[in-house]
Amino acid sequence: MSYVAFSPKQLEVMRWWLPQKDTAKYDGIICDGAVRSGKTLCMSVSFVSWAMFSFDGMAFAICGKTIRSVRRNVAAPLLSVLRELGFTVEEKLSANLFVVSSGTHSNTFYLFGGRDEGSAALIQGMTLCGVLFDEVVLMPRSFVEQALARCSKDRSKLWFNCNPEYPQHWFCREWIKKLDEKNVYYLHFTMDDNPSLSEKIRRRYRTLYSGTFYDRFILGKWCASEGLIYPFMSEDTMLYDKPKGEAEEYGIGTFVYYRRQPFNINEFDQFVAHWPKSVIRAKGLCYFSDQPDMSFIFEQSGVQKKISESGLWWATAPEEELKAMAERNPLIMRDWDDTYGDRMVKLVFIGQKMDREKITKDLDACLEK
Repeated sequence: MSYVAFSPKQLEVMRWWLPQKDTAKYDGIICDGAVRSGKTLCMSVSFVSWAMFSFDGMAFAICGKTIRSVRRNVAAPLLSVLRELGFTVEEKLSANLFVVSSGTHSNTFYLFGGRDEGSAALIQGMTLCGVLFDEVVLMPRSFVEQALARCSKDRSKLWFNCNPEYPQHWFCREWIKKLDEKNVYYLHFTMDDNPSLSEKIRRRYRTLYSGTFYDRFILGKWCASEGLIYPFMSEDTMLYDKPKGEAEEYGIGTFVYYRRQPFNINEFDQFVAHWPKSVIRAKGLCYFSDQPDMSFIFEQSGVQKKISESGLWWATAPEEELKAMAERNPLIMRDWDDTYGDRMVKLVFIGQKMDREKITKDLDACLEK
């Protein structure tokens, strides 16, 4: 694996805990900011380095939205770096942990997924010397607070990273806005803090987003959505008249698939792998049973298919925050469901001589039973 030198901001994350640094007085660190800004790798390497410097024979936790995401986004690149740095790493996949050794020192690092409120039970009863939350805004507050309560050892420290969400998010309200009270060190990242990104790639990312998503993903701001929540799902784009003229003559038509239940991701993968040849274009919003709090945008044009995260559903917000947001933006409650909140699957299909009944039946088979 090849590496480039750390940026000054990344070096600060690597060193903030050293005893000779003034910042060692803090109980934790928060790194937020733009996507692809280089937060995760430098923080995870620093977390393990601090643990190995400060403790021996102790337990630590690394938490992500799901076990799969924490393995992919944190553990896989981290373990490769640790081995190149000279650490001995023993990974135990079935137990969701790895043990890091250096000389006579060794510590155990447990992996946890904080996907829903029930995940808090997974971490109960443990005693930890430190915990790292990767993308903390994607985890329920109950899980995060249960993990924090496990850090009862002297000299334990708390580590958080995230891309910003809306200003009323519980983490922004309880941590970002209370840095002094929480005694945490705060660093804000931009893409310029990631030396592994070329200027060409930075320009590409800057053209991918607009509006609120540009402010969050590129500028790294905690900001609220204004206007339409999902711009492509306006009345003009989600409702169609019956095709007329040449479109009708050649069998060009559209329809909207709409359900409230989530897709099973494996079943939906199979549907996409056997995509109906009659569908020319499709776009819309969906979500999956293994990540019920996250909305996704699905897009298809010809043979090209793409799915990307679109942010948390409004239903994941605490009740008082949701009420305040609904007062500012009544559109949030327009399609509200008592069971699913604003969660939905809403896909627009455009094609030639589409078998609407079969496509609908096949998609229904993808819904989580």
